[in-house]
Amino acid sequence: MILSLICPADHHLLEEAGNALCCARCGVSYPVQDGVARFLATYDPYYEGVYRSQVRFVPRSERPWHVWPLWLINSGYMWAVRKHVPAGAPVVELGGAGGVRYFAQRYRIAACDISRGSLASVEGYEARIQTDASRCIPLADGTVDAVVSSYFWEHMSPEMKAEVLRECWRILRPGGKIVFIHDVQTE
Repeated sequence: MILSLICPADHHLLEEAGNALCCARCGVSYPVQDGVARFLATYDPYYEGVYRSQVRFVPRSERPWHVWPLWLINSGYMWAVRKHVPAGAPVVELGGAGGVRYFAQRYRIAACDISRGSLASVEGYEARIQTDASRCIPLADGTVDAVVSSYFWEHMSPEMKAEVLRECWRILRPGGKIVFIHDVQTE
């Protein structure tokens, strides 16, 4: 695994040990089930397995006439990420749901979600992490170029948003980007 996962308790790098990730410092281990690193002990029945749709579109090339559909899909989310994040960059997708096949090919990407069932259906991502991003995104400090999300932000309380942003800033490299697309309340 290229992305370095850390222990939420003490931020020490985790080591792979069979079907678990273990912290040598505090002794805590986190199970890996169906390729999903589990940092949550319980499931949220509201979200568990609900969002499994994967965006399967992958353009034939990066030429403008092949990538323009990215502007249309998911309200331009994929287009915005492509515009602001260079190919090959390490990226974290919050609320990864079923994943984006184009992102899996373009980036070194990790999906973070509270739903293990949704993460189990993600294909091609470097890491799939079941976690509560408002508590800890279990990646080492300053290791990603971007944190992206699609329709994730509006599912959090204002207090949780502050914690998620704190975690995003912690894992972002200097000059890193946050690209979120979200619903806004309107009349």
